[in-house]
Amino acid sequence: MKLNQIILMCFAISGLGLCSLQLMAAEPKTVAASQAQPQPMAAPEILALVHQINQLQNKAMLTTSVKADVDALFALYSADFEYVHEKYGGSYSRDLLYRNTLKAVETKRFKDSVPRYQIEAVLPGLNAAAVRRYQQTGTPAYHLAVFEFADGKVRRIVEYW
Repeated sequence: MKLNQIILMCFAISGLGLCSLQLMAAEPKTVAASQAQPQPMAAPEILALVHQINQLQNKAMLTTSVKADVDALFALYSADFEYVHEKYGGSYSRDLLYRNTLKAVETKRFKDSVPRYQIEAVLPGLNAAAVRRYQQTGTPAYHLAVFEFADGKVRRIVEYW
């Protein structure tokens, strides 16, 4: 018997309660608890976190920055945080980015004496925000990034400049 014939039979005898389309449909997929979607963040929470991250990124990139500044920034990144910037090497794990940032602080590679970024606009979405920032130091420019959030922390930053 072909599938369409079975479905037609189910329609015909469904009034008797002997067959149901739910039996014919694939079982609904369930998400494991460890992979459950994070609770949506409200726009004010997203805005506050974006501004806090910007402030801490600026502080970590000053000539006066110390390890505590880097630790404060990375405390707001999730354990599985990822930084993506195709123009500058692709994807970086939280651990690699932390080590690179700490090395830059220890070797005084950061030369800025004023904050690097000023937020121009934030467009919050579902656990994400598009962020337009103005780079005030070096070569002034506008930069676009998307911040993604999970469980009140930054899960991923993708740069588009």
